[in-house]
Amino acid sequence: MKSLKNAGEPKVSRIYSWKEVQRNWGGEQTFLAQRNGRIICATLRPDKNPFWPDVMTVGKKPKNMRRAETFCRQGGSIPVFTKEQTNQWRYMGRFEISHFIADKQQLSSLASTYGKSLSRIIFMRSVDNPDYASLLPDVQPDGAAGREGGKKLTLHFRLERNRGLIIAKKKKVLAETGRLACEACAFNFADKYGSAASNFCEVHHRKRLADLDEISVTTLEDLAIICSNCHSIIHLLRPMPSIEEFRKQFRVRGD
Repeated sequence: MKSLKNAGEPKVSRIYSWKEVQRNWGGEQTFLAQRNGRIICATLRPDKNPFWPDVMTVGKKPKNMRRAETFCRQGGSIPVFTKEQTNQWRYMGRFEISHFIADKQQLSSLASTYGKSLSRIIFMRSVDNPDYASLLPDVQPDGAAGREGGKKLTLHFRLERNRGLIIAKKKKVLAETGRLACEACAFNFADKYGSAASNFCEVHHRKRLADLDEISVTTLEDLAIICSNCHSIIHLLRPMPSIEEFRKQFRVRGD
């Protein structure tokens, strides 16, 4: 096996050819590249891993199962590339494992979201590029879902939010309706402030993350497009009303 070229760290957001990835960072196959008993690089295809790079799904091919198990044991971060087109691989940054699921019963319960016939689901987090979600392509999977609600120990516990889901929700609604109108009052920032605000809105979790006792899966259907005013008031109310209840209670659409 050829030794790796001393090319240093790849540059975040830059697109590399497959030969460059293979030669410089060890991606000799499209998934988890291994060298000297360690996983050194991940090259992910969206058709095989639609929730990349936050979630890596592992099928039941023996080679992939072994490499995924090695990755989960070794710890540390690895460079992650994602395929955009033929011979175009975008560098997303270095990622490490947040946690993984290998229990058959748990995998079965998540099959409707992540797919059947999986041996492992690996949840990832960025270690050097917190804004990696901005690198995601314009078209997100229709069934996009992501892991949220986990607790990180900083000076206090704070709830993790998956920014990639927010971007995916906006893009999906824009693709379907051409505008980001508040689902409570129909206000659209672009109508009021022009093209500079065409991509501006807030995205509301229909179920408060603060009410979650453990990590859960959030889908795009669990999110709503909403303006800042309605969003602030909804979160002031106890119990927090649904968008539909809020609209009816305050007649914000004049109905």
